Amino acid sequence: MRQLPMVLRATERLVHLGEHLEAFEGFASESSELLCCGLAKLWVVDHFRQTMWTCYRSGEDAKTFEVPLPKHTEDLDMTGIGLVMAAALEHKVISVPDAAADPRFHSTLDSVGGRPARSELCVPVMQKGQTKVVFQAVNKLEQPEFDPENDAKILRLLGRVSMEVLQVCQSNTTQSAFTKRKTALLQLFTDFTPIECGYDLIAAMERGLRDLFLSEA
Repeated sequence: MRQLPMVLRATERLVHLGEHLEAFEGFASESSELLCCGLAKLWVVDHFRQTMWTCYRSGEDAKTFEVPLPKHTEDLDMTGIGLVMAAALEHKVISVPDAAADPRFHSTLDSVGGRPARSELCVPVMQKGQTKVVFQAVNKLEQPEFDPENDAKILRLLGRVSMEVLQVCQSNTTQSAFTKRKTALLQLFTDFTPIECGYDLIAAMERGLRDLFLSEA
């Protein structure tokens, strides 16, 4: 791999990401720079929810774009399915010099700013026989098309890193949601049971226990 030192430095920057939006943006930015292309996207293949999705920024908010996975893949006609979806389903690297000329072209998935992508590279990253993520890179800048060997190796390495980073992001999101729920419940409790001191807290607990066990003691 010719750019190995650059890839390793990019990996060092990416492993510290802890939020979904910054992870998707970080991997897209590093991939675009390493491959010298106009745009890169990281897609997550969720087999439980039967969807493939990516995350992007809209103003200050994080938005997701989802594409349902086909329910039946045996003898599936790939016409118009999208190159990134085809890579996910066929478990193989796809590299084309002109995306619009490929029969698998999808006007939304394989376009940039409303225009069909020129060159496109889609690299699925597998785990336990299933595609977990797919890197999509479009519009090679310095050459007419992507190198299906060297460029694919770079994206495959970043894909391995992305799976670990996204797991951390999911854990952080779950913990954040738990903390927010706990705070909301405590606030609700406080709103209904004003507490000024420790005695008020003990009295509130005693009332709650009496109500719970229907005790008048």
